[in-house]
Amino acid sequence: MASQLQYPRKKRALSFRLGQLLTLLAVLMITVEIGMLLLGGKGLCASEGCLVVDQLTTVSPLLFNLVGLFFFLLLLPGWRYAGSQSDIRAQLFRLLLLGGLAAEGVLIGFQLLVVDTFCLYCLIVFTFILLLNLLAGIRQLLAGLFVFATVLLTMFSLEFSQTVDGSQTVDNGVFASRPSPTATTTAHFFFSSTCPHCKTVLDAMVDDPGLTIHFNPTDSISSLEVAGVTLNPDYSAAANRAFLRSVGIEEIPVLLIHTDTGGYLLIRGEQAILQHLASLRVAQHETVFPAIGTSSFTSDTDPLIPPAAPIDGACSIATDCDEDPLLPWIEPRP
Repeated sequence: MASQLQYPRKKRALSFRLGQLLTLLAVLMITVEIGMLLLGGKGLCASEGCLVVDQLTTVSPLLFNLVGLFFFLLLLPGWRYAGSQSDIRAQLFRLLLLGGLAAEGVLIGFQLLVVDTFCLYCLIVFTFILLLNLLAGIRQLLAGLFVFATVLLTMFSLEFSQTVDGSQTVDNGVFASRPSPTATTTAHFFFSSTCPHCKTVLDAMVDDPGLTIHFNPTDSISSLEVAGVTLNPDYSAAANRAFLRSVGIEEIPVLLIHTDTGGYLLIRGEQAILQHLASLRVAQHETVFPAIGTSSFTSDTDPLIPPAAPIDGACSIATDCDEDPLLPWIEPRP
């Protein structure tokens, strides 16, 4: 009888030891991630999903990892008391594990419903927390899954879709504007700080007096050293990406030109934009642009809307073309 009682105790003690080791492994992984971020690297995960999630969150990846490190450090000594049902420290330990799954429910729901892509590093952290709940006992796992499912279902019940209004959304994404008193054309330029094709286009357009330019970065930047610009530090890079995706565009550079008839002309790709800028310099006021209303942006049959297929002379809006900024007057936001 005594041996029968000792077996589940030994099994439970082994689970707790595995829990300690797994928690320590999570601490080490996050410590490495923090070290890489502090040294200026991109961290352990450089996939497209990780980059997109980082760009769409207002909290820096460094702060996220510091909070995660603190969470796992709190869990580490808690395994000593995990087997007790009455000890307040054991109850706090179990609540902390439930809180971890609740937080993961928010992050997973955000990636699923808003970003529409997954961060591999985030999924690894979620797996750690899920396994720790399992090692803490079946009851703990069931309670954790209930909390996780409740948070996820709550997020599914909310409306996260963003109505993309042509002018309003584009205006929300303006980081800087350079008006020109002699301008005959107003344009929004979509670019990123690491896109070499964007650099070529910017070199061609910044000294053009015939353009009033609004700069719409698809990544987070903190400065734009172009003469005569007015900065808007509260701009939304996410709004720029959302606008481009709403019209089926996944690459930059993109030039959006306001036409005299109240419509828009969208031009994408380095060569196409350079050719159009050259035609504007030659034609000046004689150029007539076909109007594209905001209601026709989603039409797949309109020939004025750029096709969704990738083109030459462009970079993806989701990932960097190069690790380091190529544009000397742009300072990426840390």
